[in-house]
Amino acid sequence: MEIDRTKAVLALRGLHIDDLELMHEDLAAKCRRDFEDLIAQLEERDILVQDMEVRNKFIAAHVRVQNLRHSQEQAGPKHKGKARDDHVPTGKFLKSIVPYNPPESHVWKTDTLQQLTTLLEAIADDSTEVPQLLSDYLQSEVLGGMPSAVHREPPEKTYSLSSLPLASS
Repeated sequence: MEIDRTKAVLALRGLHIDDLELMHEDLAAKCRRDFEDLIAQLEERDILVQDMEVRNKFIAAHVRVQNLRHSQEQAGPKHKGKARDDHVPTGKFLKSIVPYNPPESHVWKTDTLQQLTTLLEAIADDSTEVPQLLSDYLQSEVLGGMPSAVHREPPEKTYSLSSLPLASS
């Protein structure tokens, strides 16, 4: 290995300064290209990681709402002298139905998932913001951003988030 390095050093010493400068410029340009490629790949990775985090938060919020609904259904009203379990939340928004249009590409937009996650978290927390969040979601996603004063035909097929098979009910 040492012999190869010695030969390379001798070969470089034998080159004219113009040749060395040209080699330096070529190597510097290659380093810049590689650096720019690396930065682009890191940015793409960051976007993918953020998308994964948004999806995980959505799933967690969806499962939380499903579990709360399931607990509420299990507790149910009084049956044959049994009192209702007071530990089960009885949120007024827990039965809210959130319609959605499945994307044609089967890939949800990150913005849509963030909006749905905020809505699901508000439902789980029985927040008074649920009606406004639901209205905003319907206007932007289901109605395609149309102002509420403009009539638009409903989509041919919509689904309820409660029908998503993310957790057993």
